[in-house]
Amino acid sequence: MVRVIENGQESTDIKIRVAGVGNAGGKIISRIRQRIDGIDTVLFNTDALGLRDCDADVKVLIGEKTCRGQGTGLDPDKGRVAASEDEARIQEELRGARLVLLIAGLGGGTGTGSSPVIAKIAKDMGAIVIAFVTTPFKLEGGARSQRALIGLERIGQVADSYIHLPNEKLTMLEDESLTWQEAC
Repeated sequence: MVRVIENGQESTDIKIRVAGVGNAGGKIISRIRQRIDGIDTVLFNTDALGLRDCDADVKVLIGEKTCRGQGTGLDPDKGRVAASEDEARIQEELRGARLVLLIAGLGGGTGTGSSPVIAKIAKDMGAIVIAFVTTPFKLEGGARSQRALIGLERIGQVADSYIHLPNEKLTMLEDESLTWQEAC
């Protein structure tokens, strides 16, 4: 919770929820939790193994009917359906949040397809939604990049704001002692 101070007076608490989506979102929030104490995190994923391998306060398997815990197979439409299928559970986990920081990697299925749905659910519940998204390296291919661009457009239509980090920018880091794992 964050306390807002206006004119020297404490005002209402603001609940901030950091929501990871998909495997990339899970890896990112796991890294954040290693460095920052006290953040409230939830991870939404269609991949049961991806949930198991990440660190979050709450882990939610979405789209069990559609994906059977196996992920989306790089299909954003399956990711969209998976999030829509579990709208009530997503609402439950985001209830009371005034600010949702949504974190996802675009270009696959779950992050690309589910993130816009989760952002819209949060917005409809009255939260401010800021998305932090990554897009693939060029070497990952045109199909993944094309999916990411479509996902970026869709997240931009529903989030209040978004921060886009192309993975390609990681190749421009000047600190040669920084490992790929540390950068990611």
